[in-house]
Amino acid sequence: MNATPLLALAEKTKEALLHHHKTTARRQRSTLCVKNKVGNFAYDPKTGHINLGWQTFYTTREEWDYGDRFNLIKTSIEVLPEFGRCREAIKKFYKLTDAVVDQHLGQLLFYLVSRLDADQTISVADVVMAFVRDLDSAPVLWQVRAELIGIFLPDDRPLEFKELVLRRPAIADFEIERPMRDIFPPETHLSLPPAYLEFSVRAVEQTESQKQLSLLVDLFRLFKLGGVCSGVVSTTTPSILRHTGVFWGNLTRQHPPFTYPLTEADIQPFDAFCAAIGPELKELKSTPATAEARERLLSTAFSRYKDALGAVASFEERLTRAVTCLEALFLKGEERSELTHKLSQRVSYLMKFYGFRSLEVYQNIQAAYDMRSSYVHGSEVSAEDKNRYQHLPRKILEVSRLSLLVFLQLKKSVTKDSFIGKIDNALLDSDAAAKFAELVQTVPKPHAINLK
Repeated sequence: MNATPLLALAEKTKEALLHHHKTTARRQRSTLCVKNKVGNFAYDPKTGHINLGWQTFYTTREEWDYGDRFNLIKTSIEVLPEFGRCREAIKKFYKLTDAVVDQHLGQLLFYLVSRLDADQTISVADVVMAFVRDLDSAPVLWQVRAELIGIFLPDDRPLEFKELVLRRPAIADFEIERPMRDIFPPETHLSLPPAYLEFSVRAVEQTESQKQLSLLVDLFRLFKLGGVCSGVVSTTTPSILRHTGVFWGNLTRQHPPFTYPLTEADIQPFDAFCAAIGPELKELKSTPATAEARERLLSTAFSRYKDALGAVASFEERLTRAVTCLEALFLKGEERSELTHKLSQRVSYLMKFYGFRSLEVYQNIQAAYDMRSSYVHGSEVSAEDKNRYQHLPRKILEVSRLSLLVFLQLKKSVTKDSFIGKIDNALLDSDAAAKFAELVQTVPKPHAINLK
């Protein structure tokens, strides 16, 4: 659409606003706001825990009355011939109804009037072009900032990756003044994320930025063993009609049991990890319910892995979900006997290629499977066993993480059942073992492996 009529309307809007302020008394409205004042801020580089003192202050913000803004638009701008020409041009070019055109133009004018009232030096041409991009449904650049839980930064310097930036929280992050009407749910404590994730994505809708955030969080969950999740997320973009603002990730804001640090030494490995795993994981996350069984089982395994990393899972639940992840990967659908032995043997054989001791992995999975079976059949794990095997969930989740990475990278070249068959054959035949070793070596080794 030719933007000339809109530019003319924008200039007339600026003139009408200036004339209104010169000839009409400005009516103000008071908005109740809340702002936190932070003191004694300290970040623990070994854990990411934040200690601070804070007080909440209530203030009032004086704003130009909303009713007067709407009245100016109705009585001084919508009666202009420039408004009528814009209305007809938009209706004809985009084939929209009168009601939709009026709604869009109303949003543009209210945005213009409000922005010009605050700052008369803004470029009305930039505002008009943003409005045209919205009408055209053209991609725009979404800026995303998300609280990140489960990762902490030992160094104060921000980590600048290829697609994102990670930084520590600063006092300014907690001292933003906000209208009371915008605070939901009501805050009874400060959210203290150990890191902030910032990135941008060019897309038509905000939902694409949410999908990208979900992908990045899942990549962090697989890069190292960590129950990474997002908290409060804010999105901004130069737009008039598209929705921006705040949405919620982890509503509980509870810190997960598994966390890990990231330093400058992780930047290049993580960028390479994203390039290798990102496309496979993105495809997996979009797996439809009608997909082939092997795709759905891999998706199920990954879901169970993420469930086990959650902050609310008990010892038994975490262990059960981790074992279920391995079952989805290493057991065939028709198998009904010796499941514990087959699962333990297959996983332990694969893990020896990553430096694990096969016998230890075998015994750990046997113990985990036994406790899982007792739990799902109504029995509780004894306090003695919980104490004895307190590190078992982490160990099982680490082999689950590595197994998922192998299956993700091989899923296009070998089916799940074929891969399991190759493990079984390798256990019995040296030639098959040599071929299996060659197959595994085609998969890049993860940057970080916890053998303890």
